[in-house]
Amino acid sequence: MNSSEIYQAPEAELKENQSEDCKLASLSRRFWATVIDKIIFLSVITIPWLIFDWLGVDNSKFQDEHYISVLILLLYFALNVYLLVVGGQTIGKKLLKIAIVRSEDGEKQNIFIILIFRMLLFWIGCFIINFLFLIDSLFIFGGGRRCLHDLAASTKVIDLKK
Repeated sequence: MNSSEIYQAPEAELKENQSEDCKLASLSRRFWATVIDKIIFLSVITIPWLIFDWLGVDNSKFQDEHYISVLILLLYFALNVYLLVVGGQTIGKKLLKIAIVRSEDGEKQNIFIILIFRMLLFWIGCFIINFLFLIDSLFIFGGGRRCLHDLAASTKVIDLKK
């Protein structure tokens, strides 16, 4: 190394940031994915009740309907966790071809971060502060189209359609 080289900038290979390749999901696709997920969620809870009513089962057997609803709800939750682990998607997001990824690099987010920050804290928060879901949703109109739960979990929702 001669004396003129010591002032030269170091050379390094720059890697393309994968995050730049990810197109953010549109507001309408995120909205409809959420609507689909909510409809499925409500159906999962109410279908056993409707079936028991249709079959003429005595309403005094509340425990049976309750246990079946809880079992179906747990299966639904397990399916969504599986879809989140495999592809960063819920059922609604899978149908609309959008996915949850880390905001920094566009890779899949850790499932525990998604479960704790995107889901659990906001479910608990919505029970405590009834209008938290509204505040959370309004954040989507910001520049990065990220809800409050996206910011908390360092995630964003991208479009998978090419």
